[in-house]
Amino acid sequence: DFSKTRAPMEVLEALLHAHPNAAKVHCLKNTFTPLHYACLVSSDSSLLGDADNMARLILKHCPSSSKSTTAGGLTALDVHIVSFSRELAEEAEKSSRSNSMMFTVLLKS
Repeated sequence: DFSKTRAPMEVLEALLHAHPNAAKVHCLKNTFTPLHYACLVSSDSSLLGDADNMARLILKHCPSSSKSTTAGGLTALDVHIVSFSRELAEEAEKSSRSNSMMFTVLLKS
């Protein structure tokens, strides 16, 4: 279970204090930075634990990480908006609520 192996926030803070530019390192899989990952919205909220505090720590030690983009040009804010919108769409489908046509079109693009 991944949630049981998360590093404590103190470890993240110590790493960022020692190497603040590590917050700008992109993973090879989807070119996300740590801030991009912290900004993901998921129904499995245990995946990242306290993502709000993670984002605050990253921005405290490396404010310019908010400007980092993925290979597709997405900032961490963009990732948050897209993942939050998808999460809402999934919830709406489960509850049989109807989405607006534009919302559906934008999410599928």
